[in-house]
Amino acid sequence: MIHDYLLEEGLLREDIEHENLDFSFRFVFPEERGINRSLIVQKVKNKNYVMIISPTTISEAQSNKFKDLEEEEKKKFLTRLVKLAHLKEVFHSFNFSNRRYVFIKKIYFKKGVPKNIFYSTVEKLFHTTLLSHSLIQEYISNGIDDDSLSSDDGLDSNLYS
Repeated sequence: MIHDYLLEEGLLREDIEHENLDFSFRFVFPEERGINRSLIVQKVKNKNYVMIISPTTISEAQSNKFKDLEEEEKKKFLTRLVKLAHLKEVFHSFNFSNRRYVFIKKIYFKKGVPKNIFYSTVEKLFHTTLLSHSLIQEYISNGIDDDSLSSDDGLDSNLYS
């Protein structure tokens, strides 16, 4: 069903196989070319929910700038990211030592996920990620050359990666 939604809209990019998952797909959102973000949807076997995941990798320059922040500024930044996740009602995992963070939203269901619920959840994650990038800009990207903001592993700290 979700596979069909993504195919219909031209958003599906990759099927991801894993023995513990009924399915997993990498897709882009929004549909406009050049301004989309890579997201993942997956269903764990024997669970009655799907997870939509918005992964982000920050650049090495941003990671170094984060490490250089004073402890009080680090706490303030991380607190604002956590508050953002709570306000948007999404799960989160921040691992700045490995230059990564994710936002996750679960959709619980009995007989499939309605298309409108799926896409409204995707939009919520997209906008949560957009706001997180604003916080990154505010706290740790000031003064970093734009060419230094791309990460080297294919993911990008830029919103539209």
